[in-house]
Amino acid sequence: MVSVPLSALAANDDDIPIEAVADQLSYDKTNKKIIGIGNVLVTYKDKRLTADRAEIFTNEKHVYAEGHVVVDDAGQKLEGDKVFYDFGKSQGSFPQGRYINPPYYGDGEEINRLSQDQIQVTGGSITTCDLDHPHYLLTTQRVKVYPGDKIVAFNVVFKVLGTPLAWVPYVTIPLDDVNAPFVIQPGYSSEFGAYVSLIKGWSINKNIHGRANLDIRQKRGVGFGFKSAYDYTDEHKYFGKGDIRSYITYDKRSPDPDAAEPFEDRTGRRRWRFQWRHRSDFDPYSNLIISHNNLSDQYLLQDFFNGEYGLESEPQSQYVFTRNSPNTGLLVEVDKQYNHFFNELERLPQVRFTINRNQIGDSNAYYWSQSEFVNYNRKVASSDTSPHVARFDTAHELSYPMKYKDVVVYPSITFRDTEFSRDENDSGWISRQTINTSIDVSTRFYKLYDYNTNFLGLNINKLRHIVEPYFNWDANRFTTYSADRLEQFDAIDAIDNKDVFQFGLENRFQTKRFEQGKWQRVDVVSLNTFIFYSLNDNIPGSSVFRTAGVELTVRPYRWLTIQNFTNYDAATGVIIDSETELFMTYKDRLNFLLSYRFLNDKDLDGVSGPEKSSLITADLTFKINDLWAAGGFVRYERESNLIEEWEIRFTRYLHCWILDFGVNARKSDRLAGEQDTNIEAFFQLTLSAFPGLNLETGNRSTMSNPRIGTYVAGANEKGELNNVLTARTLRTGQYGRFQATSY
Repeated sequence: MVSVPLSALAANDDDIPIEAVADQLSYDKTNKKIIGIGNVLVTYKDKRLTADRAEIFTNEKHVYAEGHVVVDDAGQKLEGDKVFYDFGKSQGSFPQGRYINPPYYGDGEEINRLSQDQIQVTGGSITTCDLDHPHYLLTTQRVKVYPGDKIVAFNVVFKVLGTPLAWVPYVTIPLDDVNAPFVIQPGYSSEFGAYVSLIKGWSINKNIHGRANLDIRQKRGVGFGFKSAYDYTDEHKYFGKGDIRSYITYDKRSPDPDAAEPFEDRTGRRRWRFQWRHRSDFDPYSNLIISHNNLSDQYLLQDFFNGEYGLESEPQSQYVFTRNSPNTGLLVEVDKQYNHFFNELERLPQVRFTINRNQIGDSNAYYWSQSEFVNYNRKVASSDTSPHVARFDTAHELSYPMKYKDVVVYPSITFRDTEFSRDENDSGWISRQTINTSIDVSTRFYKLYDYNTNFLGLNINKLRHIVEPYFNWDANRFTTYSADRLEQFDAIDAIDNKDVFQFGLENRFQTKRFEQGKWQRVDVVSLNTFIFYSLNDNIPGSSVFRTAGVELTVRPYRWLTIQNFTNYDAATGVIIDSETELFMTYKDRLNFLLSYRFLNDKDLDGVSGPEKSSLITADLTFKINDLWAAGGFVRYERESNLIEEWEIRFTRYLHCWILDFGVNARKSDRLAGEQDTNIEAFFQLTLSAFPGLNLETGNRSTMSNPRIGTYVAGANEKGELNNVLTARTLRTGQYGRFQATSY
């Protein structure tokens, strides 16, 4: 092996040298070229060429190479058997060549690199399958490759196993996005009849891309949609990133929003949506978030965007600027109703300034304050009723945390002044002052057990039992204006005289398990119980125990987690809500989720609330072998004895694709007459290289992901959709960080 730096042979001393390595090197002085034979490697700046044989013209930086030639220039690989390449201009020709831009592979009768930013291919193909005989490919007449940006192909034929299936005049494939270049999604459902969706992906540059779709539905008519995503966070952080989405359709069987039975009375009407979501991060402390939503009617998402409807059934419009530094916080928010058929609380605007909890001098006293102005306007759906208030509120808290041995005591006092433009009876300007006092007391005990066992595979390596009793007293003994006389918009309006005691006890059994290459702490059992007691001195007999709660998590194995949250009204003796989940995943072959959610139709004071619900859902996926998996889903409402949705599905793993197919059936109040079940076959062909890029038709089940962790966390970390405040949240969320003084 011979290595020769050629800087001495370059045109001038300032040129960056070409370097060559080969089994044999010789220099042709007459033609000023180097000849390399055997395992040739030529490098210039960050560019590389490998070949069996090469002639290197040092002045021009030209290379003629033969035999297994590979050029790597700016991350773009080009291959050929006989190649000319100009290292100085990043130009070259590759007859019968091949280009690689992972995960895309392409070939062509003639490949010409025109510059570092553009490659032109004549007569070739594109695929993501790396086999010698790809399962699928796009054959093309002409291709333009813009490295790092996009591939544009013309006169494209889509082939699977060599069989032509579709033709399009041109395709744009974004290289930094997972949008499909062109997709045809046919299908049939009870609601739409036969339908087909034509989707075209597009890309302007690496910052802007999107897709357009044309939907043709036998029973519902034609719709057109457009989505554009942009991301300038790397180039211009103030521009930020976001997406714009619009859709319009003339629905031949639209529900009538003004009818008593909207899904029985159908009519033809134009329906549409517009959505803009945006985020700009100006610096580590400041950002702007915009979510703008316009809909033609309240049933549009339910009809045509059921997945979005399941996540957010009533999207609202919010514009929020925040700046949170270590010592202060600022929030400016504007919420505006654009969809008159939804209830919405407008904030026009809300401005909040917070001084974070800080130590006062060298003492152990801490100060916190928050001041806020908000102009509320409650918009009632399809109504002229609009309760409103302008309010200014300022709160100032002094706290003095202490620690005596293992007992932490956190006393605080909060002074609050609130000014209202009106009360419930439209009286003039109202001024209210309150004084809140609070004491939080907690301690912690633990005991270690030298106990090791693998009985039933539990993998117990010593046990630690932690007990944390806690107590909180929260009182407003001085309030100058009753909350009953105020229009209620948020928690500040609801402030009134109170005396509430909270008693709680947390228990955790911990062990250590060797997982993922290291020892990790695991809460095998975590149990948190708490109860609130409300004291009322003014009305005899009205002092009662109120909400009691249980939070339990059991993790006997790494692959099994069981979790329950239950809230109980001790005063009326009824369960307010309860949620139980069992999640099991075993050796990447089995995934099973069983969930039970109960919601009472009475709130904490016995007042009628949402409809009573006892919902059972189950989802199972089992990997049969390396090629096949099967699964199913069911959602059952016990109160109405109704199977709301079920699904059977299969998965076939291919080399470069994953095929999912099956049938889904769900109850729907949107179908006419006695037919209330929408049955739909579905299939989804997903590209392994891009999980977000797929060919699909039909709707899948709406099962949400498990909200319980599967590894370390305990019961004190609640599921994200459970809205009841836990004891842990009440204690830590209110007080934040502090340092206790020992006495």
